[in-house]
Amino acid sequence: LGPIIRMEVLTSFTEPANNRWRQPSTALLVNEENWGSGTLYVADSKVFWWNEKDKGLSLEYPCIMLHAISREPQASIYCQLNFGDDDESPPEIRFVPEDSHILEVLFATFSQCQALHPDPMSDDEGDEDGDGDDDVNEDGLNAQGQAILQMLQAQLPMDGNGHAMAEGEGEG
Repeated sequence: LGPIIRMEVLTSFTEPANNRWRQPSTALLVNEENWGSGTLYVADSKVFWWNEKDKGLSLEYPCIMLHAISREPQASIYCQLNFGDDDESPPEIRFVPEDSHILEVLFATFSQCQALHPDPMSDDEGDEDGDGDDDVNEDGLNAQGQAILQMLQAQLPMDGNGHAMAEGEGEG
């Protein structure tokens, strides 16, 4: 049995000391249920969301199975959660910032913090040579990560240098 990985509903909140990103005016949708607008905190330790109505959420990074920029139905950071229960469809969370132009930076911050917390359940499965790298490329992605990145890049408009463009950028 691995460590307990969880999502916690909060009734009180203190801003984390190790916070890397603070995004006010961010709506939270948990399985499409709108929790309203609050402030998103991306900290080294966890992801926190808190609103002024004394309602909040904290997520440990290992329970975030997937995070991505989603443009549909609205611009957001989409997270698919894994609590180890294979019988149920994984819970989904969307963080929808009022300012959608920050999604790239917010996604990068999520990625940096999640990298600090490797999946405790993986134990380097599939790492046949035992060196711990599971055949990663120069970006630090294994085959599954490369496939997900290629899928996401195929959905984003790209500039001539292979970088994702912001909405409306390069037009006119």
